[in-house]
Amino acid sequence: RREFLNAYLFESLSQVREMVWFWQQDYNLNRTHESLNNLPPEAYRKQLENAKLVCLN
Repeated sequence: RREFLNAYLFESLSQVREMVWFWQQDYNLNRTHESLNNLPPEAYRKQLENAKLVCLN
């Protein structure tokens, strides 16, 4: 977060909030997470769903 905030010169607090929101979305949804076997959350969710389907069949 600090790297992100130091990388830009913001013109207003609303601009900071908007940019932080987009950064959070990318960080939380698109970046890989070590706790999820180095997968992004959406890919991990799909992997779990597929595993559940295999177990049910």
